[in-house]
Amino acid sequence: MNLQDLPVLPPQSLPECIRSTLCFFDLFDYPLTFDELRYYLLCTKHYSDEEIFEALKKCSSVVFRDGFYCLVGSEGHVNSRKVRAVIAGEYNKKLRRFLPFIRLVPFVKMVAVCNTLAIGCPTAKSDIDLFIISKKDRIFIVRTLTAILFHILGVRRHGEKVAGRFCLSFFISEEKMNLQDLLKGKDDIYFMYWFRTLRPLYGLEVFQKLLQSNEWAKTYFAQSLEDNRKQDIRFSQRAGVFRFFAFLWEFLLGGFLGKMLENALSRSHMKRHVKRSASLQGESSVVVSSGMLKYHNVDRREEYRLRFFDKFLKS
Repeated sequence: MNLQDLPVLPPQSLPECIRSTLCFFDLFDYPLTFDELRYYLLCTKHYSDEEIFEALKKCSSVVFRDGFYCLVGSEGHVNSRKVRAVIAGEYNKKLRRFLPFIRLVPFVKMVAVCNTLAIGCPTAKSDIDLFIISKKDRIFIVRTLTAILFHILGVRRHGEKVAGRFCLSFFISEEKMNLQDLLKGKDDIYFMYWFRTLRPLYGLEVFQKLLQSNEWAKTYFAQSLEDNRKQDIRFSQRAGVFRFFAFLWEFLLGGFLGKMLENALSRSHMKRHVKRSASLQGESSVVVSSGMLKYHNVDRREEYRLRFFDKFLKS
């Protein structure tokens, strides 16, 4: 791979913006509709639909098949996407069934789905990744109670039990919403799209604050990050009853008792983190602090970055 040939992100010309966007989603065998391509376009300049259409016609490395745009040679991904859409539908049903229970957990400010299900391309082996924002100084309580609840429900990912289960590996506190420090350089393509594809399920106002706290994302995407970011997974009526119990717990744990519990859980998490750190390899991305809990034992972002650039140079 010739480093001099690598594009600067975001690219400067519209054809390269289109090609870069399709190259990223091609990593996941995921062709895009025109509306999706426009929304995910890796570009800081606004283009009209007509301009994008004209540029697509001139892109020799892009093909249109059955309503989707993809790279030449990836036409088979159209069928893959249709298969994965069925899986995504089943996983979304699971979200509707179990997400109301999270309303039992006190101090939860926002819940969003991320990674493959947020994009829409889970496989039968995929888990359901959640990104959760907690109240300030209650992140360890939120993480612990959420893990206990989903374990009791029998849907928490752990050990070899992965497929279709909830992965509870990324929590932040409401005062630590600027995630720019997590970028691994200006060409961290995976994290750019991780943030772009977040799908809020609960706490839309807090989600909007999250967007406002991450102005860096506007340097990669011209279209507003708030467009199409709706709470499209509606909670059932029983969520209101669950929320009553959460308010009760918030009242009981809102003062000195909650602070004592938070500190105790913090010490426990820190002790386990120190013990696990010795066995973690260099590609891990684990953060344990009062503002962030990020349990990713293997960080594949560098792998995705290299695969993305390799695909871009060959397309």
